[in-house]
Amino acid sequence: MKRIIILWTLLNSLFLIVFNLLFFLLGNVESFTTSVWISYGFIHFAYFVLLFTPLLVRKSEVDTDYRRPLYLITGTFFLIEFIVGITFILIAPEKVKLTLIVQVILVAVFLGFLLTHLIANEYTANSQVKNMNRNKSNF
Repeated sequence: MKRIIILWTLLNSLFLIVFNLLFFLLGNVESFTTSVWISYGFIHFAYFVLLFTPLLVRKSEVDTDYRRPLYLITGTFFLIEFIVGITFILIAPEKVKLTLIVQVILVAVFLGFLLTHLIANEYTANSQVKNMNRNKSNF
C-alpha cells in the first residue's frame, strides 16, 4: 500500500516537476515581471485544486456520479488557467492589473461552478439517503 501511495505521489508531482524545470531553465528569472509570478502562482493553484478534487467528493454508493462533474470542472479550470497563465507568462506585461483581473475572474467563475455542483451533490445525496430509508421502512 505504501508503494502505491509513493507511485501516485510521483505521478501527481510529474507535472509540477516538468513545469518548474521548464519555467526556471527556459526563462530569465531575474527579468520576470510581477504578472509572470502571478500567473505562475495561479497555474500552481489550479493544479493543486485538481489534485485535491477527490477530497471534495461525497462518499456514497454512487460517488462516481458525484466525482465526474467535479473532475470535469476542476480539469477544465486547470486547462484554461494553464493556457491563460502561459499566455501571460510569454507576454509578460509590465502592469499587473489585467493579469490579476483575468486570473481573479477565472477563479470566481470556477468557484461558482464548483460550489454549485457541490451543493447539488449534497442535495442529491441527502435525497438518496431519504429514499433508501423510506424503502427500508416499507419492507
